[in-house]
Amino acid sequence: MEDGQSVVIPSRDSTLRILCIGVSSFNDANIPNLSACKCDAKNIKTFAKDVLAVKNRGQLLCINSKKATFTNLREDSAKFIGSSKADSTLLVFVTSHGALHSNKSYIVVRDTDPKRLKATALDLQEFVKSCWLSPAQRVAVFLDLCHSGGPAGKPLKETSVASSIEEMPVTGNGRVVFSSCATDQKSYFFEDHRGSWFVHSIIEAARCLSSKNLKVPILGLIEEAQELVRRNANSQQMQTPVVKVSALQNARHFALQIADDQALQNIWQAKVKPAKAPAKRASTSADDGPKSKEEKTGPSKAKKEKKAKKEKTGPSKAKKQKTGT
Repeated sequence: MEDGQSVVIPSRDSTLRILCIGVSSFNDANIPNLSACKCDAKNIKTFAKDVLAVKNRGQLLCINSKKATFTNLREDSAKFIGSSKADSTLLVFVTSHGALHSNKSYIVVRDTDPKRLKATALDLQEFVKSCWLSPAQRVAVFLDLCHSGGPAGKPLKETSVASSIEEMPVTGNGRVVFSSCATDQKSYFFEDHRGSWFVHSIIEAARCLSSKNLKVPILGLIEEAQELVRRNANSQQMQTPVVKVSALQNARHFALQIADDQALQNIWQAKVKPAKAPAKRASTSADDGPKSKEEKTGPSKAKKEKKAKKEKTGPSKAKKQKTGT
């Protein structure tokens, strides 16, 4: 690559590939669900298809919901990452819980057992390393994994992945990893279809920068996203994204070609199904702003356990007599 030469990702061929992993629900009752991750996965998919024109099945892989199990993620992501061509660009987005065990960070997946992280969760450094070892010429990994809601005293010790990323040795050229927050911070969410501060800021940064040039540099995108996240922060909600880059010179020529600027400018105007009216609470909070993954979770532990017990025991005796069974 010659100095000063800008590498732009063609928007309508096989050179740009996007992997999106969004884990929003978990089998274990001790792991809070993350309903906002559904918004992130949906927004990333919209950004990929409508804005970057990545529409071919071989170019875009989204793994979420029930498919986001340990085995599926390990096998499907490895296959997708490894099948990249030498002249391609790979973008990887991951949003879920992050967990710490024996000084190692893990990506929590749908069927993770908090007591068996090594065997049931993805090793974070190994996952990032597999991305960096991809045949792709340019790789950017975006991680929204952090302190995000493990109930006090439970076996899942959650953590920011920033320290693990900073400790990783640099592997390959033109590699970038961007983490949602610094060590000991939380990742926050909006209360609407915009999802997390982190993913929203990445897309919003592309929207802002594309008004000047449809070729959006990755480092410029990250710098703008960092600033947007900081603007949302306050004294009670601190969040500082962390970035690590290998071969900075090559990364400076790493840019995204916006295929449909109009779709990008209107991305937050997409129709959203009206949410059900929230149940009345005994008390109200003065803070109606963004919430962390700790505060915004899915079904409670009690509901999960009740559902599991019902599935295990089957129909009640009264119900059996009523149905004649």
